[in-house]
Amino acid sequence: GPPMKKIFLIGLALLALIAIAVLTLPPLVDLAPYKSRYLPLVEDALQRKVDVGEVRFRILPAPSVRISALNVSDNPAFSRDPFFTAQQIRLKLKLWPLLRGEFRVDELILEKPAINLRQQPDGTFNFADIGKKKGTAKKKEAPPKSQEHAKFSELIHARLGIERGEVNIQTMGQKAITI
Repeated sequence: GPPMKKIFLIGLALLALIAIAVLTLPPLVDLAPYKSRYLPLVEDALQRKVDVGEVRFRILPAPSVRISALNVSDNPAFSRDPFFTAQQIRLKLKLWPLLRGEFRVDELILEKPAINLRQQPDGTFNFADIGKKKGTAKKKEAPPKSQEHAKFSELIHARLGIERGEVNIQTMGQKAITI
């Protein structure tokens, strides 16, 4: 009947759209121009300086984002060396949510990540201040960000792959331990 025909036509239109997108979009989209837009958001969230090399988005064979040369600065009180670096980060995205405009990560692969944990003699770690805003001693009760939180926990459910990673733990005045 007519409904089947309608569904068929919609399907055909979708396929045509995908085909056009695939043919017209470069296989790798360089997202560098957007860096100035999203890096400050990340920096504000972490309260750390963040730098990345290239950010590229590809749609085939599966939608994925590649971030090269990620570098998260350390708290200046601890070190001038970076806190976290990764040669490359690959995010594999789920296609259907993406078509609906949702950013769902299916798999997260860190290539050669290195995290430098440093501890002051008084026991404080260099990651203790991450995400903490400076000068927010008086805590205003913020409305629960359930939406934000849900988005973040969805990211956490992604499969995580780590290739050749290392963790360096250093207590001031002692030899560093590399895992």
